[in-house]
Amino acid sequence: MRALLLIALAFTTACQQEPNFDERFRAAQGKVGQTAQEIDAQILARQKAQAGAASSAEGAALTSDAVPASDAVPDSDPAPFSDEPPAARQP
Repeated sequence: MRALLLIALAFTTACQQEPNFDERFRAAQGKVGQTAQEIDAQILARQKAQAGAASSAEGAALTSDAVPASDAVPDSDPAPFSDEPPAARQP
């Protein structure tokens, strides 16, 4: 009885057809479409995060009381508060 059951099982698995080209194509197309949507969602999320970070950085720069780096006095200047012109100073 077990042998008959095993033979029947073997025939049913052997008779199953592999998917044809169209079935494999549809499955692959669905998988690629899903992956593309996931990638698009990740890109959109990154763009939103970057835009939010940029706008918050601009807002912080506008409200900050810090001296801009271009107005800062370099540390290598020997007499930063001297009234003498730079040519008259000696290091």
